[in-house]
Amino acid sequence: MNQFYKNISLWLVIVLMMVMLYNIFNQQQVGQVEVGYSQFLAMVEDGRIQNVIIQGQDLYLTDSSGARYKSFAPDDGDLISFLRSKEVTIQAKPPAENSWFMSIIVSWLPMIVLIGVWIFFMRQ
Repeated sequence: MNQFYKNISLWLVIVLMMVMLYNIFNQQQVGQVEVGYSQFLAMVEDGRIQNVIIQGQDLYLTDSSGARYKSFAPDDGDLISFLRSKEVTIQAKPPAENSWFMSIIVSWLPMIVLIGVWIFFMRQ
């Protein structure tokens, strides 16, 4: 394989890795609209909220039409009893944590890529 194809393949791999990392770290929850806590309470009061998933202080809501929302809940001791009085389905999950693998990738991958590119150019 001549030098031209080696260079093209290296740059192609670098670009593909950058696109992959961008997609991994910028994944958004599809179809979720951010709503304020007061708006969330008003929606529950109106009977529009059907399902609530509580994950730490994040609230993931599903209304009766199937639309998805996200909200942040302050420390409100009456929230659960309020949701139960309005007959909203409640699910609780532990707070989301970053995996050790992702934290290593985030912290070390840019440095490893820079060292790899530097070694590649020094061998030219």
